[in-house]
Amino acid sequence: MLKSKKMRMFVISCLIICVIAGIQNLNIDLFKASASETKTDVLYISDSMGRTFSAIELDQQTISVTTQTTDSVSFSNLDDFDVVVLNDANLTQPQISTLSAWTDVNGNGLIIIMGSNLTEGNQILSSVGFTDETVFENNTGEISDETELNEKKGLSRVNKDLDKSESPILSIVWNTAPETFYFSLIPNLKDDVTTYISMTWMGPPVEDTNYPLIAGLKKGANSGPNVYLFAGWFQEQFDSIDANEHMMIWPYFNYLMYISVQISTGNNVPEYGEWQYSPVPHLVDKIVLGLIVLCTLIGSVVLYKRVSRNKERYKEVSEDMFVKETSEPISIDKIGEKIEKEEIYVEKSDDWEVIGFHRQISGFLKLFFVMVLLLIPQLLVSSIIMPRFLNPYPQAKGWYSYTLRFFEAIWLVFDLGFNYAITKFFAQHRLERPAKAFHYVQLFIWWEVFSGIIQLFMFTFMGSIFFPLTDFSYLSWMFIIHSLIQFPGFYLVFQYFFQGNQRSDFHMIAFALQYFVLRMLLQVITVPIFKGIYNNKVMYGPAFGAGVGLLIGQLLGDVALFLITMKMYKGLDLPLKPIFRADFSKDEFIETIKFGGKMVLGEMWVPLVWLLQVYLVGIFLPNSSAQQGYFELAFEISTIPQAIALLMHSMLGSLTEAHEYKKKNLLNYTSFNGTKWGSIWTFYLCAVFWAIGREFIIGASGPNWEPAAILIPYLMIYRMLGPFSWQSDFEFASANKPIYAGISWIIEQGIRAVLLFVLLINMNSMVAVVLAYIFAIGAKDIVALIIVRKKIHKWDWNAWQAFVAPILSAIMLFIILRGLVFIFVDLLLGEGILSAMILFIFGLFIMEHIFSFFVGLFGGYDENTLKDLERAANMVTGVGFLARLYYKSAALGAKISPLHNRFKVEMYEAAQKEAEELTQIKKKIVIE
Repeated sequence: MLKSKKMRMFVISCLIICVIAGIQNLNIDLFKASASETKTDVLYISDSMGRTFSAIELDQQTISVTTQTTDSVSFSNLDDFDVVVLNDANLTQPQISTLSAWTDVNGNGLIIIMGSNLTEGNQILSSVGFTDETVFENNTGEISDETELNEKKGLSRVNKDLDKSESPILSIVWNTAPETFYFSLIPNLKDDVTTYISMTWMGPPVEDTNYPLIAGLKKGANSGPNVYLFAGWFQEQFDSIDANEHMMIWPYFNYLMYISVQISTGNNVPEYGEWQYSPVPHLVDKIVLGLIVLCTLIGSVVLYKRVSRNKERYKEVSEDMFVKETSEPISIDKIGEKIEKEEIYVEKSDDWEVIGFHRQISGFLKLFFVMVLLLIPQLLVSSIIMPRFLNPYPQAKGWYSYTLRFFEAIWLVFDLGFNYAITKFFAQHRLERPAKAFHYVQLFIWWEVFSGIIQLFMFTFMGSIFFPLTDFSYLSWMFIIHSLIQFPGFYLVFQYFFQGNQRSDFHMIAFALQYFVLRMLLQVITVPIFKGIYNNKVMYGPAFGAGVGLLIGQLLGDVALFLITMKMYKGLDLPLKPIFRADFSKDEFIETIKFGGKMVLGEMWVPLVWLLQVYLVGIFLPNSSAQQGYFELAFEISTIPQAIALLMHSMLGSLTEAHEYKKKNLLNYTSFNGTKWGSIWTFYLCAVFWAIGREFIIGASGPNWEPAAILIPYLMIYRMLGPFSWQSDFEFASANKPIYAGISWIIEQGIRAVLLFVLLINMNSMVAVVLAYIFAIGAKDIVALIIVRKKIHKWDWNAWQAFVAPILSAIMLFIILRGLVFIFVDLLLGEGILSAMILFIFGLFIMEHIFSFFVGLFGGYDENTLKDLERAANMVTGVGFLARLYYKSAALGAKISPLHNRFKVEMYEAAQKEAEELTQIKKKIVIE
């Protein structure tokens, strides 16, 4: 008998893992009993086996396949078969005549799949009645082989004159179909031929054609179409990423081959989600997922009760807790009781303990230069290794993007703004009520756990039942895996703690680790592992494995971040117990709900409109999964300027303290600095990526990713409008006016939603998505800044330092970089990996110092703000030499500038005085 609770839990966990590991085999076995007793006998004629053959023989319970090569074709026993599949197999005239007569018999079906042999010339299509033509061209107008990359990529367009009920082929979500690189142009179809799916040139611009991808016709005594033509070349020699592999690993490809075989002989077919070989959760999967949710619920409740039961014991030992400041501790008798305070002065030699905006500048300088160093491997992976070698499937990247965007709104609603509350209330109480401050950290932890249980039930268990019934059925496993790995959801708790504690250096290091190192590093490991696992599983395929690998890598990256930030936290001489306890009160919970709820009421519209975008792109754009993948690559690169959001985020603690202690001048100076530094860094980064973005993407990722490059200029305009939006959000939060943030978010996302619908219908391009972003965030900027300055506080813009000098510097930088593009791409190296890397190194390793020089030259500093920059640069560790070089570049520009000190910040002295007053009452608390 297992007496140990830990042993019992271990055994249960092992049993669950074993059950999960056996899902696939159990799943197939479960359905064998219900499989049809009558099989469809298929004669497969081709010199190519590969994925097409594997797809046709996948459902061995309902289909039996016999193979022949083109050299050994024999129709002596043709009547023994129900369906013949010709995969680029040419026949002699007598064989064609025999086959054509056979197809006139009721219940006999024929599938013709074009390839290079049939394109060069065949009599088959004319004999069965598709067209009178016998020689065809491919989509470049030439006879190509698999070593060439065709100019035009074909997209699938459904014949809108047909109803879905007319053929199961039309029930497939064709907007998700990837490009077909190699296909035959079949002109002059006869009147009795039905085109189900026609070809559209990918462009730009997108151009509709009358060439069919899939067509069908009815012959002889058959009651419906029994001969089907596939114009795509689905043979082994075209099973590569530069050919038609994308189509052959599409989640619907197996189902397409299956239903084509079955309907050609008049059989009924199940819906995609009901077919036992579709890559969606089936019965055994659903049972196991339900058990996982149940075990998670039981374990979480047991842990919470145990922690809650020990509250009194923790209070008993709280007498040993103390507050370290210099050499004298501050004792805390009991958590929750009033802390006896004594006047203690912070050591002023430690600039991190002195209140002022230099901390935010220093933290961001460290983040930026660490980020620049990390961007080399990050962009090497995301722009070269991943799209060229590890995950060369835009559709898989699109599935990953769809999944993240789909759930962003859902996770945000369930979070209820607790991530904002932990930062605001910790900053608000940490100086004088440190024990209370920790309660908000605990609230975040346990809210994430129990809201996560609800999410698991809804989206893992219930989702496994309902997702397969929707048009997003092909994403069912992606959605479920993501909802599973989302639990317990508190991996970022220490990152939020650093933000509330105003350790912006730690906070930004954690951010850089999360987005530029850990997720990427783990995905580099997990993507090839899962791609390899699923590559030989015909039911799923390598793209499915790559998508799973991206999700698992993200999870492992966040787990690694949690462990690293926990160690950083302990390095501050802070214990872990106050983080994971449950000492919070009902009133604190209600306070957090009220604040966070107001924040999320407006913010949730951002991911909700993301969700709408995913839906509309899937409806209106052909090749929607790959289009989302192209967008995601460009969006990832464009998020580098979004690092400025971290600077704005780090302002929340400073703004909150200034509001709490009514330090008006310090508040105004903090807001001015947020605007100024947001402009400086945003204009610099946007100038760099606008100048080199197109050449970088095409050179690094390859010509297949050119649609991503087209989006870069539009995304840079969008990013330049970002800092105004982010700053206003934190202005509202720090003033405890989240309702204003909600209003501005609703205005922004309402405009974005309307424009998404209107522009996507008219433009049929992802450019429409970015244009909707630009107009919407521009409107939000105007509304939010008006509200801030009328309802919160008004500060002196000092427009020259905040806007004019950074813009002029960005223009100069853009001109220099375009000159470098001309030299390295147009004259010397062309578009390739080498030129892409050279441009990247110049843009992010050298140009920031030249940009800093120009900001100083154009009067972007006065003596005081330049000293703040010097102080911040001297505080940077690890990459301090780069920060000091940045300062020296600015100082050199200022030294020779006739504009230096012409545009002074008048509030500086008053703000510094108030910062000194706050510093005098600051207490550095460590609870043990």
